[in-house]
Amino acid sequence: NKVENTSSKENEVSSETPRKKVPLMDYIGQYLGTYLIAQNEEGLYIIDQHAAAERVRYENYFERMSTVEVHSTKLLIPITLNLSNQEVLALQDKFNLFIPLGLELTANQYNGVDILSVPTWFPENFEREYTEEIVKYILDGKDVTIGDIRDSLAKNLSCKHSIKANKYINKNEIEKLLADLTNCINPYTCPHGRPVIIKFTQTEIEKMFKRIL
Repeated sequence: NKVENTSSKENEVSSETPRKKVPLMDYIGQYLGTYLIAQNEEGLYIIDQHAAAERVRYENYFERMSTVEVHSTKLLIPITLNLSNQEVLALQDKFNLFIPLGLELTANQYNGVDILSVPTWFPENFEREYTEEIVKYILDGKDVTIGDIRDSLAKNLSCKHSIKANKYINKNEIEKLLADLTNCINPYTCPHGRPVIIKFTQTEIEKMFKRIL
């Protein structure tokens, strides 16, 4: 069997170049709520749905964080972050680092930090969780820029909202996932380097069943 894979360097979208796309496949089933089974004239494919969803989201987030123009949404009611006093103090002079990502933060009168605006690509009801993730990277990175942490941040966010293992998804969700995967720069590995697709050719399958030598 062939594990469609790439080098670790290719996990970063910025360093990738267009490569062989996912071939057209006919979806034929789901195994253990984790693996999608598909086929075409070249062979049989097993797709890890969680790894595939991570890859799709990673490239989406990376692209959105790389764009020059970022669109934000003003929150009707500010969201207060759950931060320690030490973290609040450390953020006082770093609020400008969040602007390129479409985040507007401000100190409140209770010595805390409020979220005033969020980028439009944040999933609804995940505004606090995603902002806290970005705050963590900013605090850990000291003087690091958004560009420096873009890859790591996109990897981390891609895990939070992806299809999990042992979750049965319907045919529409499967077709959408496979279609999105074909548009990825590197559809064959997840952002952490794990394989997304394993292919068995007809010859390999027939050898396993000893139909041919």
